Amino acid sequence: MPSKTPQTPLPTLVVLEDLVTIFDVSERTPSVWRQRDLLPKPLRNLYGDRMPVWLWEDIEAWAEETGRTIAQRPKAPRRDRLPHRPF
Repeated sequence: MPSKTPQTPLPTLVVLEDLVTIFDVSERTPSVWRQRDLLPKPLRNLYGDRMPVWLWEDIEAWAEETGRTIAQRPKAPRRDRLPHRPF
């Protein structure tokens, strides 16, 4: 019988389209923030430079530093059900 060892929580990853829900802004706003270089440096860029990915902690810190209000926090990912995003 396998032992139940505590697992390290998965990091919550955030992409541009998630910022719309997190900050309750229009669909275009996160792209404008990115074009104006207002967002923190992404953890990675996928598909060339078309899909930046951030850690939730970085976005949360950026929001606090810039005075932006978080409307909805992302749900923590579950190990048994990973998102169907092309990571």
